[in-house]
Amino acid sequence: MRYLLIPLLLPAALAAQEPDPHVTQRALLKELVEINTSDSAGRVSDAARAMQRRLLAAGFPEADVQVIGPSPKYLCLVARLRGRNPAAKPLLMVAHLDVVDARKEDWTTDPFKLVEKDGWLYGRGTVDDKQGDAILVANFIRYKREGFVPSRDLIIALTADEETSSESIKWLVEKNRKLIDAEYALNADAGKGELRDGEPVNLTVQTAEKSTSPTNSRCATRVGTARSPNPTMPSTD
Repeated sequence: MRYLLIPLLLPAALAAQEPDPHVTQRALLKELVEINTSDSAGRVSDAARAMQRRLLAAGFPEADVQVIGPSPKYLCLVARLRGRNPAAKPLLMVAHLDVVDARKEDWTTDPFKLVEKDGWLYGRGTVDDKQGDAILVANFIRYKREGFVPSRDLIIALTADEETSSESIKWLVEKNRKLIDAEYALNADAGKGELRDGEPVNLTVQTAEKSTSPTNSRCATRVGTARSPNPTMPSTD
């Protein structure tokens, strides 16, 4: 009987060796937060390479995990999980690695150390947008470890300068469109979820974002004010 029990116990033993996906995600978030990717620090490319190492260690081929960008300072990570149907256009998921500058004197904790206090995580980028980076990379690692093959290719693109010029995503679209060309895209830096007592209660999906629309206008009429309005002004009708 002991020979029969060994094969039955193997799946459970192997499952126990698999890292908890939440532990992986937390480790990725910690690594990312502790790389200062503000524009002044100039280390966003280090973060892209760090995520590349994680994916390569999980078993992704080098050809499917590229670190590229418009300049050595602004490198992006583009990774692809191959699907069953190469003819189907991929699904693209986007997040950004850079963060806004943070002064230590403005924080109660070190902004570039991941700190947990009272059930909350503190650190520059924990919301905008390194949690998005960590989730996407952690999911890719899990898919690879579990042998998941999607119906179409999945692509993640972690960009380098969303907080400043956004030139890196423009560069990917204009210079390397084939790497990220997709049926549609999802942006991790939008929408939000809500937890109550540790349980998810809703997830909002953002379909657009407000932006500026500069216009030039010329008004040909006599000047008036609220105190002494000009009868020809539309506001006095």
